[in-house]
Amino acid sequence: MNIELTPKQERILHDALQQGRFQSVDEALDAALRSLSTPTDAAVTKPRLTPVEAAAHIRELRKGNILPEGTTIRAMIEEGRA
Repeated sequence: MNIELTPKQERILHDALQQGRFQSVDEALDAALRSLSTPTDAAVTKPRLTPVEAAAHIRELRKGNILPEGTTIRAMIEEGRA
């Protein structure tokens, strides 16, 4: 199989090799293909946050208050109102 890379793709690959992230082009392509065949847990299970939710989450993380997995600030607020 012949693959032609765009100049941008070549630059990305070259930079990754220069930074020592990969030892060879084959190793970089193997990593890229693995990422395509194995979806990350975050991409599969977590819904995308709105900007307001993301800001609230960041504020909580800065305080050191970590929410239980799957819990949102909004859900906690609604629970408090009940």
